[in-house]
Amino acid sequence: MKIELSKKQYRDLIEFLDTANYIYGYAGDMLDNKKYKKKSDDLDKVISHLLERAKDFESEDLVDEFEGRKFVEEKKSEKNLDLVFKYDEHIAWEKIVEMLARRDFVRKYGIEAIRKMSDHDRIHKEGEIEEKYWEEVDEYGVERMEIKMSKLGFE
Repeated sequence: MKIELSKKQYRDLIEFLDTANYIYGYAGDMLDNKKYKKKSDDLDKVISHLLERAKDFESEDLVDEFEGRKFVEEKKSEKNLDLVFKYDEHIAWEKIVEMLARRDFVRKYGIEAIRKMSDHDRIHKEGEIEEKYWEEVDEYGVERMEIKMSKLGFE
């Protein structure tokens, strides 16, 4: 089978696979899951195989080589990793804001009152609380967030 790619498509494909490989690698490390580690190893092989054709796409600048194996050039790979870090940070903030807003929504209205709300009211009222957290996060990040250390046994 033959697949035709433009130079841009080839370069994009390398970038996409390298970025995906970071995610599979992290999943394999963090979740101690052999399935994800295997996927990461498989992606390494696919990327290496595709990089063998870099010259055909005038893309030799994408390639580093070590012990006969081709890898995505370090600076380009670091740029892909930076995207993963930015994504992780955004998702972390999204989850923090979502959990804090949900907690405060329940505290403010109570679960029984929430169950009686229409979907529209529930979404609107919880959204107002979430918006206040986003304003806080956007302006101050973690600077003003506190965990009551005395509750954890610290003074």
